[in-house]
Amino acid sequence: MAPSSSPKASLCDDGVGAAQFDEKVDHSTHVEDTEAGNGLPNYNLSVADQKKTIRRVDLRLLPILGIMYSISLIDRTNLGLALVAGMQEDLGLAVGNRYTVIVMVFFVAYVVFEIPSNLILPKAGPANWLSFLGVAFGSILIGMGFTKSWGTMALCRALLGIFEAGFLPGRFIIIDFPTQADKFLSPAEKEFIIARINHDRGDAEEDTINAAKVLHHLKDWRLYCWAFNLMASTLPGYAYSYFLPIILRDGMGYSSTQAQLLSAPPYILAAIMTFVSGWLGDRYKIRGPVIAIHQALTAASIGFLQFCVPGVLTFQANNITSHSKRAVASATCLIGGGIGGIIAGTAFKATESPHYTTGIWTTFAISMVSIVIIGLTDLHLWRRNKAALAGLGVNEGMDGWMYTL
Repeated sequence: MAPSSSPKASLCDDGVGAAQFDEKVDHSTHVEDTEAGNGLPNYNLSVADQKKTIRRVDLRLLPILGIMYSISLIDRTNLGLALVAGMQEDLGLAVGNRYTVIVMVFFVAYVVFEIPSNLILPKAGPANWLSFLGVAFGSILIGMGFTKSWGTMALCRALLGIFEAGFLPGRFIIIDFPTQADKFLSPAEKEFIIARINHDRGDAEEDTINAAKVLHHLKDWRLYCWAFNLMASTLPGYAYSYFLPIILRDGMGYSSTQAQLLSAPPYILAAIMTFVSGWLGDRYKIRGPVIAIHQALTAASIGFLQFCVPGVLTFQANNITSHSKRAVASATCLIGGGIGGIIAGTAFKATESPHYTTGIWTTFAISMVSIVIIGLTDLHLWRRNKAALAGLGVNEGMDGWMYTL
């Protein structure tokens, strides 16, 4: 059963741009307010079978995506640990701003290639594209272990940024989109998954991407708010990864081994808080306030930071419809994350090691601005929902669809 559609549904209905494109829409509520079997068409599946199907999709996708993302985080953030373990002496990184350069070139390449990679993703297919990217950045990571000069290391880091730019936006790894999952799901199960996605955002079937749509989507100012939020989230995270081992060794007098070991415990709290806050966000159907609280608490402990990145990405994804806009929104958001890495590499100056006064205050100021932006964005989305409930407008061209605050 196909979702109901409007022949000329506006991509964004709050005055962002005037262009309109043929898009599938669904006159239904947001799936954030539903569970399996509650408010969804049956499609010949019992509630128990619906839950089994969802669990099977989760087990199919989440482990491999989690493993690949973990590997990508290791190879993009292990420089600080490698530095105190002897890389500084081996590659002559104590000279001038060499360490800053090899930190920063990754993010410059990451930002430049984010949108092109996102545009290739639907054409190549997520399974093929993510497999290629995984092999590519894995090979580069191995090659980094054999570098003999800081220039070669900088080149490897730039290549790493190019290939990792397209990794995070991928949604499926073994299958592409639900419409192409015939070997994985039965017809009834596939129909249920498509219905569930359409119930959420009305875009289970892919829409084409072209220059006109990309330019139209880029007129939505909210994309840049989420990009700033992600920038404010990645900045302290990357600063922690790249510079804490140096602070521990050079500023607090710990040995290289101790500095490496002491960098790990905060991530235990981070993992706990990420799961707890993720559950709370799902339970109470809120995103922005949870992210804002975590960004405020980051000043006290890095353990409160790690939720912010998946939190912002989820906040953005919950409020986007259509594959074309999702590709553009993911790219702009992740470009913001890459800019956070660039700021971390430049604000934390080698000349200020190990105190990094400029970097610390820059991070604090950007975090406070991000909290304000979250508040203003949530106020805007709340007003849009209020208007939709009063029958004074529709959100994203979909009757009854509500933004997630």
